[in-house]
Amino acid sequence: AEFVLPENLTASCWMVFDIDSGEIMATKDPHGRYRPASIIKVLLGLIAIEELDPTKVVTGTYEAANIEGSCVGVGEGGQYTIDQLLHGLLLASGNDAAYLLAQELGGDRVTLDKVNALAKELGTQDTYAATYSGLDAAGMSTSAYDMSLIYQHAWQNPKFSQIISTEYVDFPGWGDNEGFQVWND
Repeated sequence: AEFVLPENLTASCWMVFDIDSGEIMATKDPHGRYRPASIIKVLLGLIAIEELDPTKVVTGTYEAANIEGSCVGVGEGGQYTIDQLLHGLLLASGNDAAYLLAQELGGDRVTLDKVNALAKELGTQDTYAATYSGLDAAGMSTSAYDMSLIYQHAWQNPKFSQIISTEYVDFPGWGDNEGFQVWND
């Protein structure tokens, strides 16, 4: 079947591709550089899936609980498995979960280097992460083409696919705060 573009398309860039074969069907400005935001969390998630024990328990910190941007709801002193943090990272775009995962991966600088190395390993040409969470910083960029490469790789990872296909998970509370549900955002 021939691909037909929708009318009134206003996006600055886009790419339609087959996620299994990688075949590109249509594109506009595929290598235009744009701010990546949460696509960076996909790279971080893939690294954490490969390198960390999903059953390991991590304690929430003041820094994680008070981080800038979108959060899943980590509390200082709360107890979270790596698996719960991965769900918080990928379902709710939690910068607090990103922070705790990064500390387990070796700290901010080591994790950022790993994120950029994975992007290059996947063949990206326009992606540079200045933060491992996707929070905006000088030099951050990606493209529609690179996002396609990243997602094609991510969907081939069974654990990643399972996490982002989850409707919701129970997330632990901390202190006097009760646990709550985290829904797929």
